[in-house]
Amino acid sequence: MKFKELSKGHSVYMLDRNTIEATEGRVVHINDPHLHTGTTDIVVDVKIEHDGGETKTYTFKADSEVGYVNSLMITPSKEHILREIEAIHNTAMAEIAKRKDYEAKA
Repeated sequence: MKFKELSKGHSVYMLDRNTIEATEGRVVHINDPHLHTGTTDIVVDVKIEHDGGETKTYTFKADSEVGYVNSLMITPSKEHILREIEAIHNTAMAEIAKRKDYEAKA
């Protein structure tokens, strides 16, 4: 699902890529797609309620399925969160394997 297809009450999923903590939020407001100031990007502003009632507005490319804000990944799809966690896991395992090689050479 793309951000422009969201509506009020729809679930969105957030992953902090630093802490690997996933949370669920709800769309409380979304505006119509519009041009992002100073660019040719079509975006939507999505107000999300999360963490016990805290709300924050994020701007995403309208045709995107995933958005990033610093270390926070936001998506309407759980599958994207699972893929991101798997990628982080695979990267970590590859680094662990490299460490064993370095230790063997030392």
